[in-house]
Amino acid sequence: MTSTIGQILPVAAQRFGARTALSVGDRAFSFAELEILSNRAADGLVAAGVKPGDRVALYGPNCWEWLVAYYGVAKTGAVLIPVNVMLTADEVRYVVEDSGTRVVVASGDKGEPLLDLRGSGNLHDIVLWGDDPPPEATAFADWLSSGSPEFNPTSRDGGDLAAICYTSGTTGRPKGAMQPHRAVIGAAVGTPSISVARCSPIARSMISASKRGIMISVEPAIMAALKTHDP
Repeated sequence: MTSTIGQILPVAAQRFGARTALSVGDRAFSFAELEILSNRAADGLVAAGVKPGDRVALYGPNCWEWLVAYYGVAKTGAVLIPVNVMLTADEVRYVVEDSGTRVVVASGDKGEPLLDLRGSGNLHDIVLWGDDPPPEATAFADWLSSGSPEFNPTSRDGGDLAAICYTSGTTGRPKGAMQPHRAVIGAAVGTPSISVARCSPIARSMISASKRGIMISVEPAIMAALKTHDP
């Protein structure tokens, strides 16, 4: 049974290997490729001093680097702090300081304004993806090119803290909601369960497999079947 986020991608890569897991624009990634990339990211985080329970903020738009970093953080046993890209600069600084973030992994446009925070509080490093990161930052691309392709996910329990998700702060300072691994995985499994409750037997069997801890790749053909199915 998959009980922590860090276990999900290794299980999926072992099961699905070369099958496409993610498509972004004209680029596609297999489960095996995402496994290796996230292992390299995890290796970079550990080299930067990240330990289980440390806070790592992830700040950037939807892209493949975000997903690779997400699973890399999970594999180290660190606590993920996903930062809303709609927050103001002051709110982001507050989230980083309030959470005790040790490392920020971000897109260049989002992370560069935070470089002056490095060395203050618990923040030791800012890692940026994108072209030509400034010398004060660590290049995420360097981790992905030189990190170890193998990484054993740190052992964690389903009740251990997985993420701290901050609110938008519309009525005051953003507030962090603490979520254990079992809550994140439960939400991921439960949401499609509700959506396909009245769909085809194919969909219901997929959900059943997910509850057994299997990461499912929903291919276009299956999605088309679900969309055309007449309950």
